[in-house]
Amino acid sequence: MARGQLQKKPPSAQTLKMEKQQLLQILDWAVENKFLDQAPKIVVPASVGTRANKRMSFSDSDLITITNKAHAFVQDGNNDMNIRRRAIFISFLMFSLNSGMRIGEVRHLKWKHVRTKDGHVTIDLPEFKEVNGKQVRHKTGKRTIVCLPEITQWIQLRKQEVKKFQGCDDYLFPKENGGTAKFDVLFNTFMKYCGTVTHPNGSKYTMYSTRHTYATGRVMNGAGMLQIAENMGTGFDIIQNHYAHVLTEKSRAELTKGSKTDAEIKQDVAAIAAQYVGKPSDYPDLK
Repeated sequence: MARGQLQKKPPSAQTLKMEKQQLLQILDWAVENKFLDQAPKIVVPASVGTRANKRMSFSDSDLITITNKAHAFVQDGNNDMNIRRRAIFISFLMFSLNSGMRIGEVRHLKWKHVRTKDGHVTIDLPEFKEVNGKQVRHKTGKRTIVCLPEITQWIQLRKQEVKKFQGCDDYLFPKENGGTAKFDVLFNTFMKYCGTVTHPNGSKYTMYSTRHTYATGRVMNGAGMLQIAENMGTGFDIIQNHYAHVLTEKSRAELTKGSKTDAEIKQDVAAIAAQYVGKPSDYPDLK
């Protein structure tokens, strides 16, 4: 290397991540102020170790199974206490699926944070939650969350099956003494009950599959990624990087519209061949 010549080092993964975050903030601002219709996708090269992992949401068939077996799981509790416990868990799980909130956010949710009007449920998430007697800030602070209409029936389940702890300062999904509850064990029990422990691709479901299912569903139903990110309290780039593949899969039908099927192509080839050397029936492998 010649004297005075500096050897250029490639930027680190962390540097690229920081620069990407800064650029995305600028693009978000441009979208909000209508300078852009949508922000372009920014992909950090996988060679620097920043390739995003696909987040595991419930498959369509598993989600149907989980929903259909929810009430039966509650009634199959072997005593009143287990029935109440399962009712709180199921309402918690379905609430998470229909709100897209983080598991920790739902666990600390109180009735005073829930607004219901004309069948629509809105959550006013406060900036802080109480943990062991201390005020701890939620990951993204204060925000308003618009829930899916289906969430109403699961709030009703909670009210009907568990009559106590319905005051303004009570938790929506408490344990027996009214404190915040954890549902990891019940989640695994319910997944086994439904026969849906793993995704069809072999990956195991977790409690956070509820959040990923919500995001995937909103993208599939045409909600804007910026709006989804704001409602979920996350970054636009997170939604874009982890769920953009859903749009590609959804658009497959549009991208291939008008294309002939393999069977139709084979028939065309057979017909053309028959003009020169025989009939289509002479070529069974082309039927």
